[in-house]
Amino acid sequence: MSQKVTSLVFYTAMGFLLKPEARFFMCQFLAATITISGFMILFGFIPLWIGIVIIAVACVLFVLFA
Repeated sequence: MSQKVTSLVFYTAMGFLLKPEARFFMCQFLAATITISGFMILFGFIPLWIGIVIIAVACVLFVLFA
């Protein structure tokens, strides 16, 4: 199951990398995710460790798509 999910995520990411307009929207979405996660941590809606994980994953994806 884990391998199927990994493959799905990888091929979806590769598909986005091939389309410039999709890369642009994905970068905007990831930037918004990082910002919203920061505010949610700041105001105490989510625990710090969950926010750090979300932001770390979004940053890695942002580097891939940018």
